[in-house]
Amino acid sequence: MINFSKEYKNLYNNYVYYDKEKIKKIFLIFEGKGGSQIITKEIIPKTTNIQDFLVLNSEMERALKFITTQVKKLSQYQQQTASFLFYFSQYGGSKTQFLNLVEEENQKLPRTIIVSFDDLTQLKPTYIFKQILAQLIHKFGSISEFDDSTKYKRFFDEVYSVIEDINVTLRQSNNLRKAENLIEVLDTDNPKRKEALKELNDLLHSTILVDNLEVLQKVSKLMQICSRYNLVFLFLFDEVDLWLDEESPDLRFSSAIMRISKFMKYLLELPDHEIKLFFLFACTDRVNRLFQEQQTEFSIKSPTASRLIRIYQTAEKVSESGTYGDSIDKAFLKLAVLFDISLEEKSKIDDSFFNKVIEPLKRKFNDIPRRNCNSIIIRLLNCYKTLYPSVQVGLSNWTNYAEKYGNLIQEHLASILKRGNIKFVRNDILIDLSKNIVQNKIDGYFINYDYKGLEKRIHTEIKLTKNFTDDKARQVLQWLQLHPEEPFIFLIFTPTPIEEIKKQINIYAEKTDYDLMILKNLHILHVDDPYSFCAINGISKAMGDAKSLAKFLDAFSFWFDFFGDFTESYQE
Repeated sequence: MINFSKEYKNLYNNYVYYDKEKIKKIFLIFEGKGGSQIITKEIIPKTTNIQDFLVLNSEMERALKFITTQVKKLSQYQQQTASFLFYFSQYGGSKTQFLNLVEEENQKLPRTIIVSFDDLTQLKPTYIFKQILAQLIHKFGSISEFDDSTKYKRFFDEVYSVIEDINVTLRQSNNLRKAENLIEVLDTDNPKRKEALKELNDLLHSTILVDNLEVLQKVSKLMQICSRYNLVFLFLFDEVDLWLDEESPDLRFSSAIMRISKFMKYLLELPDHEIKLFFLFACTDRVNRLFQEQQTEFSIKSPTASRLIRIYQTAEKVSESGTYGDSIDKAFLKLAVLFDISLEEKSKIDDSFFNKVIEPLKRKFNDIPRRNCNSIIIRLLNCYKTLYPSVQVGLSNWTNYAEKYGNLIQEHLASILKRGNIKFVRNDILIDLSKNIVQNKIDGYFINYDYKGLEKRIHTEIKLTKNFTDDKARQVLQWLQLHPEEPFIFLIFTPTPIEEIKKQINIYAEKTDYDLMILKNLHILHVDDPYSFCAINGISKAMGDAKSLAKFLDAFSFWFDFFGDFTESYQE
C-alpha cells in the first residue's frame, strides 16, 4: 500500500513549480478534453520526461526495458544483427502514447536514430531519408570516437557521397513528376500532338526511371555505412492494424499496402543488409490473433507477407492489457496531484479518502482501458471536491441523526438513481388497502420492463439505521404475508453485516409466527458503508438553487454508486 500522504506531498512538490498552464494541458489530456489524447515532449515542462506523467504497468515496463536494452546491445557489438518486438494492446490502450515514450527514452542514446511511422502516408523512402538525415547531423557531435579527425573524415566522406547520390535521385524523381504534370496540362484531342505527347512521356520514363524501391535501396546504403560505425536505427510502426484488411475475417494486406508491396518487402528486409535495426510494431490483439491462427496461409500469399510472418515468429511479443492493473493506485495518486495543481485551491485530499478509494478502484476498474479509468478517477475527484464538507459532517454525526438521514435518502432517492438509469418511485403505499389487518405503509417501488416492454413494479421498503434490529423488518414481513408471490426489495443502509441482518429478520418472523417461506421472494439490497451515503446531509444546503442542487445530485449519485456498489447489486 502506498503511503499516500508522503507520496502525494513529494509528487505535488515536484509538479507545483512547473508552468501551471502546461500542467493544466496535461490534466486536460487525461480528462479527455485536451484535443490530442497523447502526451508529447512538446507540451510537457522542459525539465521533465513523458514518463514523469504516465503510470506504466508491468508489461509496459518490460517492453520498454527490452527495447532500450536491445538497442544498447546493437550499438555496442560489431556483429550485424537486428531485433524485433510486437507490442499488442486493445483499442484505446495508449499504443501511440507508448511509442512516444519509447522515442523519448531512446533519443537520449547518442548512437540511436529513430524513424517513427505514425500512419501509412509516411511509409515512403523520402520520409525515411529526411528523418535519418536530420538526426545524423545532431549525432556527429555526441559520438566520442568522431573526436578522431581521421575517423570523422572517413565517415563523413562515405556518408556525404551516398547522400549526394540520394539527392540526385530525388531531384530526378521530382523532375519526372513535374514533367508528368506538364504532359497532363498539354493534353489535346489532336491525334498527332497526342501521339507526340505519348512518345515524350515514354521517353521521360525510359531515361529517368526512378521509383520508391530504388530510393530505398540507396537509403539502405546510407544505413549500412552508419551501422558500420555502430549507429542503430529504431523504426517505430504505429497503426499496424491498418496494414491489414480490417473488414475481412481472413488475414490479408489492405489495398494501401498492396500498392507498395515491393517497397514494404524491401523495408522489412533491411535487417538482412548488414544494418543495425530494431523494429517495433504497435497493433491490437486482433493482429496477434490473426497471426497466430493464419500465419501459414498468410505467408504464402506474397513475399512481403512471408517476410512479415518470419519477423513475427522470431520477435519478442508483449501483450499489454491497455489497463492500469495493479498500478491503479499510482494512477490515482498522479491524477490527484495534477487535479489539485490545476485548481485554484487544493481539494484537501487526505489518507482516509485514498484508503477508501483504492479498494473499489482495484476491484471494479483496474481492468478497463486507461482512458476510461482516467475519466472515472477524475469524476471521482470532482465529486470529492463537491461533497467534501458534507462527507466530513456526515461521518461525524449520521449515527445521531439516522432518522433525518433516512428521510433525506427516501425523499431524494428517485432523483439520485435516475442519474444511473434506475427508475424508482417514492410513494407511501398501504400494505393492506382494506386496513382491516394492518395500517402500515411501505416506501415505494422500482420499475423494470420485461422483454415485451411491459412495466413491472417491485415494491420496496427503505431503512437507514446504525444498527439493524429485528423490529426493522415489520413492514416487510407484513407485505410479504399479504403478497407472498410478489418479489420485494428491502433497501437497507447500515453497517450491520448482511448475515446479521438476515438473522434479525428470521428472529422477527419466528417470534411473530410468520411462515418463513414468505421470505423466498425477499431481495435485500445492502449498503453497508456510511461513506457512500452520509454526504446526503449536504442536499439541504444545495436545495436553495436549482443549479447547485443538480450539481450536488450528480456528484452524490456517482459517489453513492462508486462506494455503495448499488447498480451492481440492483442488477444482480
